[in-house]
Amino acid sequence: INDRNINSAISAPAHDEVLALGPADKTYTIGGYAYNGGGRRITRVEVTLDNGASWELAEMTQPERPTPYGRYWCWTFWSLTIDPIRFLQCREVACRAWDESTNTQPGNRTWSILGMMQNSWFRV
Repeated sequence: INDRNINSAISAPAHDEVLALGPADKTYTIGGYAYNGGGRRITRVEVTLDNGASWELAEMTQPERPTPYGRYWCWTFWSLTIDPIRFLQCREVACRAWDESTNTQPGNRTWSILGMMQNSWFRV
C-alpha cells in the first residue's frame, strides 16, 4: 500500500450521545475530520441526513499550510450547524469528503480480503 484513500469521520454526535430537543432557537453542530493520502488537499466535505438524497456543504478548517511542494498531510476539520429537530426525521447521518483530484468516498464498502483501505461514507 503506497497511498491512503480519502476518508472522513463524524466525531459529533458521539456514540450514545443524547440530544435534548428544546426551544427552536437552539442549534447543534455536527463535526468531524477528513484526510487523504498522497498529500492531496481536502477541498470539500458534505453531510447528508437523508441517505444521500441531498447533501449539505460543511465548513472546513485546515490548520496546516502546504509543504514547499504543495502537499497537505494533516487532518482537515469540518462542521455543519443544523436545527436538532432534523434528527427526528433522519435514520442516520453520513459524511463524505472530496480532494483536489475530485476523488470522493463511495457510498458502500468494497470487499477486501484483508479488510483494508475501506473508505465508504462514514455513518452514524
